[in-house]
Amino acid sequence: RNDMYNGHASYDLIAAVKQNLSIPVFANGDIDTPVKAKYVLDCTNADGLYVGRATLGRPWLFQQIKDYLDSGTYVETPEKSVIKNTIYRHLQYIHTHYPEPLRYRFATKHFKWYCQSLKLGSTIYKDIFAKFSISQSEQEQLNLVEQVFY
Repeated sequence: RNDMYNGHASYDLIAAVKQNLSIPVFANGDIDTPVKAKYVLDCTNADGLYVGRATLGRPWLFQQIKDYLDSGTYVETPEKSVIKNTIYRHLQYIHTHYPEPLRYRFATKHFKWYCQSLKLGSTIYKDIFAKFSISQSEQEQLNLVEQVFY
C-alpha cells in the first residue's frame, strides 16, 4: 500500500516470516504469471498465494496457475470461445447485481480490463469500446462483445 503499487514485493521478507511462524502464511505481490506463482512459492515456502490485480481482465489466470503447479504446463491463451463466454457471464452477473446506471459503468470498467489483457488496441477495438462505454443497454453491450470475437 505504501509503495502505491510501485516497487517490487519483498519475497525474502515473506520467507523470513514463514520461517518464524507456525501458522499458515500466504505470499502476494507482483504475481502475474503461472511461472511467477511457482517462483514465489519456491522462494517463500508459503502455504498459498494471493493474486490480485493481475486477474483483472484475466480471471483464467487462476486456472493457469493451478495447471502449472500441478503439471508444469498451462494453456497460455484460452480459446476464443472460453474468453467470450467468460466475458458474457461476467457482464450478465454485473447487470444482474448492480442497479442502473451503475451496472453500465462497472461493465465498461471490466470490459476495458478484458480488452487490455487481450491486447485489443486496434482501431476496431477502440470503436467498439467507445460504443460500449456509452451504451445503456445490457443487450447492446453483449452484442458489442460479440463484435470483438466475430
